[in-house]
Amino acid sequence: MIPPQLFRDRSFAVACAVAAVGGATGFGLAIYLPMFFQVVGGAGATESGLLLLPMMIGLLVASMGAGRRIARTGRYHRLPAASMALSALGVALLATMDTGTGLLTAGCYMAVLGFGAGLSQQVVVLIAQNAAPRRDLGAASSGVFAARMLGTAAGMAVSGAIVSSRFAEEVGRRVPDGSVPAFRDAVRPEVLDALPPPVRDGVAEAFAAAFSDVFLMGLPVLAAGLAAALLLPNVPLAPRGGPGPGD
Repeated sequence: MIPPQLFRDRSFAVACAVAAVGGATGFGLAIYLPMFFQVVGGAGATESGLLLLPMMIGLLVASMGAGRRIARTGRYHRLPAASMALSALGVALLATMDTGTGLLTAGCYMAVLGFGAGLSQQVVVLIAQNAAPRRDLGAASSGVFAARMLGTAAGMAVSGAIVSSRFAEEVGRRVPDGSVPAFRDAVRPEVLDALPPPVRDGVAEAFAAAFSDVFLMGLPVLAAGLAAALLLPNVPLAPRGGPGPGD
């Protein structure tokens, strides 16, 4: 149970908001990257998973770098805003991908998104804990994780509805009548491999268009996250092992 009074603290509220936005636009949208590589690029299931490594590496490097910076300087309040801005750049770049995008270009775009997400991955937990009294440290951490999970679930639900709807519209325009596969079938490798080349190309173009639209949807969400992050007060970190500001 998360104590309601925690949400009265601006730092905690901002941490939860940034976590929710990060979940919605990071994890909630990243699930479509393997589909893009399979449907548009013709990659296999294993290969499409390995192609996500640039994003994971960017996330890891940024998360470690943010931790070291905080340990060295004690400053953290600008990291969430930087995270939202870089994530927005990464999402905007990914939205430009189409059937002609190379793997190196896609990897660079994913690395930008991963780096942006990594800047706030653990920082928001630190912010929430720093804002909470010692007795509520566990609840504060749980609140951030819950916000991230809710954001991820909402992002997946909304993006799923958008991509399936846009795919149906685009594939109807690009594929000859009578050959239009449903979205749930179009992303299955065995169905794609059995399609004639003209139909296969139309399906790839339709998915690329739907993919672009669903990533563009994330930009206003990240803008809201950036606005929230800019409201984060510059509260000094409590001494290690000492009481939080609410004690």
